[in-house]
Amino acid sequence: MNTKKNLIIVLAANVILGSLGAATLVYEGAGASNASGTYWGGSSNWSGSTPGDIPDSSADTAEFNNDFVNFDKQTVFLATSSGVDNSYTIGNLEWRATTNNSQRDKTVANLVGGTGSLTFDAGGGSSTFDGFVATIPVFTMDVAISLSNDLSFDVGSTGSPTGENIFFNKTITGTGGLQFASSMVHGVLLNASNTFTGSTLIEGGRLTVASGGTLGQSLTSMTGGTLTLQGSNTVYDSQGLDLSTGSSVVLNFAGTETISSLVLDNVAQGAGVYDSSTNPGFFSGTGSLQVIPEPAAFSIFLALIAILPFFSRNYSRHDRD
Repeated sequence: MNTKKNLIIVLAANVILGSLGAATLVYEGAGASNASGTYWGGSSNWSGSTPGDIPDSSADTAEFNNDFVNFDKQTVFLATSSGVDNSYTIGNLEWRATTNNSQRDKTVANLVGGTGSLTFDAGGGSSTFDGFVATIPVFTMDVAISLSNDLSFDVGSTGSPTGENIFFNKTITGTGGLQFASSMVHGVLLNASNTFTGSTLIEGGRLTVASGGTLGQSLTSMTGGTLTLQGSNTVYDSQGLDLSTGSSVVLNFAGTETISSLVLDNVAQGAGVYDSSTNPGFFSGTGSLQVIPEPAAFSIFLALIAILPFFSRNYSRHDRD
């Protein structure tokens, strides 16, 4: 038996399989940069299972382990290694920062005047944004996000965070939606007017929509966690809410927000106004939700039936003439 030959074959197979499989690239911030931060496209800024590579495929996970990153390289710009504006794709993102100070903050941003975006595309299934973070560090996505599939949040903590420390400051588009695992303990803040068409599912954690921001365009379902709406135009009129006991919606605004449907513990609610006085088990805050159902196809069908006799009479008269 030629042991040396077999070992070479095994090593070669591992290299081939590794290149076809998932790669985790850990951000270190040691390479191409400018005075404000580093470039996503600089391969020496990343280390991991594929040396010399950068996270830019559906098989890649970009890991930000802030306990080891250079403190002065907290901003990563979506740009090539030579500083040219660019867009990138990843399957997943992982964030770790167990030391409780703001030096572990991380920002993904555009160059001045840049328009590069970050796409989450797992190549099938959902993308993940997970990790384990103390209560103080902040992760800011200051770039446009595109969802080719759902993005699932599951970030644990060394403590008991109460606010939001994951910020999305620019528009989220695409066909995917947002999911929050029951074990998610951190909060996410949406600051922009988002148009993603996938649904939002909240089982844990906190999702806050800032005044001037919006949720996506589809149904939001909750079995736990907290959804905070900070303005009366933070959901689309065509959007519905499906809430189960254990979930909480904070209506942190003055006035009324319109939605198309409301389901409470599997019971569809009729048209009307709902707030902390009508359903204190689900709602708190000073605002209210008004359910105005969207015109149903059946209603349109009935309307058509109602006007058929008119067309029938006109048609018969024309025949006689």
